Amino acid sequence: MKTRMFLFLAAATLLLAAGCRSIPLPEGVIPAEKMTQTPARPEPVEPLRRLAASGDPDGTFRYGLQLLFAENSRQPVEKPEFPNGVPFGIRPENWSPADLWIARAAQLGSPEAKYYTAAARQAVLERRQMLKLVKEAAEAGVAPALNRLGTYYYFGMGVEVDNAEAVRLFAAAARQGHPAALHNLAVCLMNGSGIAADEAAAVRLLRMAAFRGTEQSRRNLEWCYRTGLGVEVDRSKAFYWKDINRIPPAGTEELFPADKVEELDLQVELP
Repeated sequence: MKTRMFLFLAAATLLLAAGCRSIPLPEGVIPAEKMTQTPARPEPVEPLRRLAASGDPDGTFRYGLQLLFAENSRQPVEKPEFPNGVPFGIRPENWSPADLWIARAAQLGSPEAKYYTAAARQAVLERRQMLKLVKEAAEAGVAPALNRLGTYYYFGMGVEVDNAEAVRLFAAAARQGHPAALHNLAVCLMNGSGIAADEAAAVRLLRMAAFRGTEQSRRNLEWCYRTGLGVEVDRSKAFYWKDINRIPPAGTEELFPADKVEELDLQVELP
């Protein structure tokens, strides 16, 4: 097995040196179903409950998120009322109080709640309704929604395949520092999908995504440094990205001086 892997890597290195860029990255665009929800930061529940009772969209959304932390609590939680009717064709009896409060926030117009409802409850929503919620959240500039909608256009999920539109959406989310969007945009740049290929810029974006904890970007970086794709071959850096199983600790940015963890300069012309 090791011999075959060595021969494969050797062949890949020779092809790349010869100018052949047909060998794909190990990890492509991250599909929507593989994305995880970012947990909310804890907040006092009672002030949020009052905001939710008053019909404040953002407060209602944040109240629903806090209830997710307490779903295993034995304390009863009241379910929201829906004066204008239950939205999105949901069945309240099948939804937790937390999800219902978030759905109520989406009904009130919270873009973040619209995205969360679409992403977390996609199994029970009609695709048309899910796509509508994601688009509305993306139009409001919600980074995870922009990235998710980009994957829909990239893979043709509910919409026609449009790599240029996918790149535009990935770039909009990447400018907000969204890790998966940085990775996805890097893949498009590396492959020339929807944008002119720029391997060096792709590697910079992969490093930014990796420093933000994107495992798929780490695996791609190991491949790039091992094969010389977009960078000079550097086996020590390839080993670094292969070995690491956590977010790089403070100070390791010195290994890659062009990429500061908190600086997001895409250094590439985007649509």
